[in-house]
Amino acid sequence: IGPSSTDFVTNFLNFWDTDRMQLLGLYTPQSQFSISVDSSIPPSSVTESDQNPSFGYYLSHSRNISKVSSEKSIEQRLSLGPEAMSEVFRAIPKTKHHLQDMPDEYSMETVTYPQINGFIVTLHGFFEETGKPDADTNNKSSAGRSRRFNHGHNSTNNRLFKKSFDRTWVIVPTGTGVVVASEMLT
Repeated sequence: IGPSSTDFVTNFLNFWDTDRMQLLGLYTPQSQFSISVDSSIPPSSVTESDQNPSFGYYLSHSRNISKVSSEKSIEQRLSLGPEAMSEVFRAIPKTKHHLQDMPDEYSMETVTYPQINGFIVTLHGFFEETGKPDADTNNKSSAGRSRRFNHGHNSTNNRLFKKSFDRTWVIVPTGTGVVVASEMLT
């Protein structure tokens, strides 16, 4: 599982950075994708020259239950199937991961998951936001959304930054490859 999970993550991030729509074939109509934003910044990681990073592009998709209290919002922000995922993939900034040129900045854990004859891969690292999203879903009507999230949809809060992340994939091997049953980007 070790080398195959490393290959999976390397190939996945390459497509994520260059053409996310190519990844949609890894998901089934039952596959799930979600984003959880933790916008707190440890004081020790901010220098005087740093500005606070922006999370505006991500907040309207975040399912962070410590910030989103509505069960309906939490449910609506779970992308189920490739069509729903493609909307979210297009609504968040373009990225560049440095897994191959800076591997020491990433850590990965792979755990077998016998209940589904698969495995769970968790990757921690960073990415640089390199471009605005392909689609601007933040201009949709925000009726019914919590006020505290609507402030993130102006241009000031949508600057591009370097961000740390955790990404967890639940992967199920098939006869011809793998299926991503569930994925969470934090």
